[in-house]
Amino acid sequence: MKSILENNLYDGGSYNIFLIYKPKLRVVMSQSIYDKVINHYVARYILIPKLSKYLNEYNCATREGEGNSLCY
Repeated sequence: MKSILENNLYDGGSYNIFLIYKPKLRVVMSQSIYDKVINHYVARYILIPKLSKYLNEYNCATREGEGNSLCY
């Protein structure tokens, strides 16, 4: 996975787009498992290490050790 990103071989996949009608009409867009794994890898090993020092304590989504209780 790391070599795919380093060599610019990842092109991003397409989204699965579908409608849900109940209880109200919604458009749902989901990625493939492969794309989700790439996104988590980028977040965990690239973005979070570089951005954590700039985020406040209330920004807790997907950060290890954060969000275990109410963030407000």
